[in-house]
Formats: sequence, structure tokens, C-alpha cells
Amino acid sequence: PTTNTNTNTNTKPTTNTNTKRTPNEHETNTKRTLTTHDCMVCCGMVCFGMFVVRYGMCGMVWYVCGTYGMVSYGMVWYGMLWYGMVWYVVVRYGGQALEKERASAGLEPIETVRKNGGEDSSIISVVDNARNRFNLPPLQEVKYETLLVQQKEETVTALGVMATPCSGIEACLELLNENKVPFCISTTSGKPRVPVCVKCMNFERYFPPHKIHSGESDFTPSRFKPAPDVYLKAAKSEGYKPEDCVAVEDSVSGVGSAANALLGFIIGYVGASHIPAERKESHAKDLLSGRKSKDGRGANIVIHDMQDAFPLMMYFLKEREAGRKIANSKIPKPALEQLKGKYYVSETV
Repeated sequence: PTTNTNTNTNTKPTTNTNTKRTPNEHETNTKRTLTTHDCMVCCGMVCFGMFVVRYGMCGMVWYVCGTYGMVSYGMVWYGMLWYGMVWYVVVRYGGQALEKERASAGLEPIETVRKNGGEDSSIISVVDNARNRFNLPPLQEVKYETLLVQQKEETVTALGVMATPCSGIEACLELLNENKVPFCISTTSGKPRVPVCVKCMNFERYFPPHKIHSGESDFTPSRFKPAPDVYLKAAKSEGYKPEDCVAVEDSVSGVGSAANALLGFIIGYVGASHIPAERKESHAKDLLSGRKSKDGRGANIVIHDMQDAFPLMMYFLKEREAGRKIANSKIPKPALEQLKGKYYVSETV
């Protein structure tokens, strides 16, 4: 038996046990005729993380598309980490206070010390060893105008060796690709960071450049989540209405973006390693809360294992075929029958 933990945000978790998993309709018959609605599932997410070199962070953009009577499914995945995020925060914000303290102590500004090569050599050697792991040159060879410029440019370089897919993602992509799945990325993160992540994971065959949509880079001014723009752009690029889309999101802002774009179904995800085990339940509740959406709409369900996204998308497709919509922030009980991992819901109907 496998155990599913169904956590209601207002009650204590209850345990559901599935003793047998019945293959869903799409696993036994991949060629189904759409009766009423073409459907697409899409998801994009902003990936946050710092120095998590091996463990990565995943973002998924799922598309379930019905085209000319042929069902197809799609998922976009990319993983990315922001090397130097803490560095950026310290330099941009805490650094201002630091410089004041240095000045009061009669010390030169950090930039001046760096330009004059006045750093402690023993410290620099430690830093250089760490930089080498990220394919970055020794500090003494670095020539940037400011630390902020250095952080931005070196982030892209570091991502070229840091981006790592979450377990099971590539197998899922292959399966979806074999079933002729259309897909694209819908993310807040800017270019070239996202394409670098895709290349690092050797996922270019899944996600060519025209399949990557960025809230930061594709709009002037940038339109970051929870603004709906990047989801609307992704849906339009694939030729589907927002209500025929499903978002898979790991961030509260991402859920807000999907809700504000009026997507038909929202799946939250807490399985990536950037969310510590002790925080997964609280983060799941946050994804369900809807605090970043204009109408208070949160995820319909939050999953721990990516394997459960597929049957949920298939359930959504069946509902759209029948001309039905899934109520905001709720999940029908029949949609839970084939789930194998932990999941969290606000309300079942």
C-alpha cells in the first residue's frame, strides 16, 4: 500500500491509503477523441535557491493539448538556482550599512580595496576554491565595474554547472514527448538564465528558445508574477484559452499569477529540495491560501510527488471534455483516487 496524506488547512492531516493503483485511461489508450474541448495544461514557476549546487530546483510548465481529435500531454521542466543571491542582498542592502561602518572605522570602501588588491589572501584562496566549482575564474582575474554587475554576469556562468533536475522529471518528459506532447516554459526569471539552465541539463531537445516565456525579459517593463502576463502569453503562444490550462507551481506568487490569469486548474508542488522537509506542509498551506491572487484563489491541490501531476491533469482533461469546470481552490474527490504520494487540499467536493 502507498500512503497519501490529505492535509486540510483548517484541520489536522488525515491519512488515505490506496492499496491498488488502477491504470488511468490515458495509460491504456493514448489516442482518445476529444468530445467538446481542446485542453492545455501549462505551468511555470520561478525557481529560487542559493548555493544548492547538486539538489536543484524545478519548474514545470505542463500542457495538455487536444488537437484535431488527438490527445496529447505536455510538461515543461527546467531547474535553476541563483548563485550569489545572498551576496546580492548583502551588497545591495546590507552593504550600505557595512560601508558606513567601515567609513566610521577609517577603512576604505570595499570596491577600493578590491581594485587595489588589498583583500586577505587566505580568505581569497577559500573563495577561489569555491568559485572553481562553479566554473568561475579566480577573483584576481575578475574585472567588473561593480559587485552587482559581477553578481549578475557570474550567475549565468554558475548556472551552467549548477542547474540540476529533480528526480523523475526527465523520465516524465520522455514519456510525454513519446506521446507527442507540446510544451513550453512560463517563468518570471529572465533570459539568458533560463536557457542556460535548460542547456546545463541537456534539455534543449525539450525546450527550444521559442518555448521559453519570461516575465522579466519578454515584457517592457517587466511583468513579474503574480501579474498574469507571462501565463497569458504562454497560453496564447500554444493557441489555448487560459481556462483550458493547468498551472503547476511551487511559489505563492506563481499560484497568484496563474489565478490572476484565470487558468482552469492549479496544482501546487512542494517536492523540490529547496523546500526543507519540515516546511513542506506549511508551504503547501501557503500555496493553498491564495494570498497573492486578486480573488483569494489558491491552488486546487498541492502534491509532493511529480508522478501525481499526470493523473490530475488527466482528470482535468476529462472534466473539460464533458464541458465542466473545476471549482476554484477545490478538488473533486474522484480526482484523488489515483494519487500515490502525499497531497494537501483545502476542500474536497
